Amino acid sequence: MSRRPKALITSAVLIAIGGLGHASQADAAFWEGKPKLEAKLRDERAVLVSVRTDKGVADPKADLFTINGVGWVKRDAAVVFKLAQHYEQLKTVSEIFREVKFESKTNRVFVICQALGYQARMLLAIQTRSAGPATASDTAAVGRNLPAQISFEVVDGHFLGLKGVMEFRELPSATRQTVASQTEVTFRVHHEAREIPIPRMLVGFALEVIVQKVAVKIRSHFEQADQAAF
Repeated sequence: MSRRPKALITSAVLIAIGGLGHASQADAAFWEGKPKLEAKLRDERAVLVSVRTDKGVADPKADLFTINGVGWVKRDAAVVFKLAQHYEQLKTVSEIFREVKFESKTNRVFVICQALGYQARMLLAIQTRSAGPATASDTAAVGRNLPAQISFEVVDGHFLGLKGVMEFRELPSATRQTVASQTEVTFRVHHEAREIPIPRMLVGFALEVIVQKVAVKIRSHFEQADQAAF
């Protein structure tokens, strides 16, 4: 089994675990201020994804691999945040998830995924934050209410050290139009390394398509799942 195809699958799975892509963290919301993209998000219920690589920041000789994305879910943000933490349900969402185990004592998620005849394994450390006022440690957001958040880091397996975060924001009534409740789910993933084990031809549109398809399935799960069952 070659290393590169496994890494491609791993990339898609890391996004899927977060829930629903590119740029530096500062311009991660690549759709904002772009009427055509905002219309697709609002009117067509598109899941927008952007993937790319840039020159490393900490290491100029490294590549900075980033995936950013957004999707709207027709459900209350608190409910979506709760559903997103039931990681083991991923096995029912997409066939690429062969095994997903969550250890609540350590907040670790172990995943085995398989697609196109290749298999990948990884261990993620998970941290969650409920929506609410910024704490003293959130110095850049003092005085602001922060959205619910799930962050993760790969602590074993492919892309060791890769980090990602998902945020769940309740959309204001003027934005969601006739929908009773709607949540904007955003995600961003970044990894800086001198070697990114994905063929250059696949970093971009091909990976965007894979991530987008998995994300759409997860959104359907968020909208249809019975929260009382969890």
